[in-house]
Amino acid sequence: GRGGPAERPVFHSATPADNMMQAFLYRHLVTARELKINVSGRGSTLRPANATPLRLTVGGEARLQFSYPGARGLNKVHVELSEPPAGVAIKRTNLTRDGFEVIVTCDAATAKPGLEGNLILNAFGERGAPKAGKQAQRAPLATAPAIPFEIVAAPPRST
Repeated sequence: GRGGPAERPVFHSATPADNMMQAFLYRHLVTARELKINVSGRGSTLRPANATPLRLTVGGEARLQFSYPGARGLNKVHVELSEPPAGVAIKRTNLTRDGFEVIVTCDAATAKPGLEGNLILNAFGERGAPKAGKQAQRAPLATAPAIPFEIVAAPPRST
């Protein structure tokens, strides 16, 4: 596999493996002879419309705007952070005319000013009305590319 920016590509070897179950309980990765990948659909990418890196103020919140053409047919969008740093969380997601907005919070008790890194966001959508007594079905929309962030200290309060 190859990835990363053109000026500094990263290469890693992959060994094909099957996820096998033994005696209805234990699972093992067993080396396979070939690796087959099924890619279906046209795929979507989420790119924030506002500037990055995302500046998160300790004790505050920041907004990320995403343009997503298929958002008009959705009832709701759920966004989850993949392995977020301590104190960083999603407060809520709002549908907008052209996509959706994600409000990211930074907890004053656990977030450390000066921390920098990348946020990975996974978006899921709900279409149609849920049936009586059942939850609505979530379908994956896309995963946003790594969004650089930095946690900054709150400005001092004036008295």
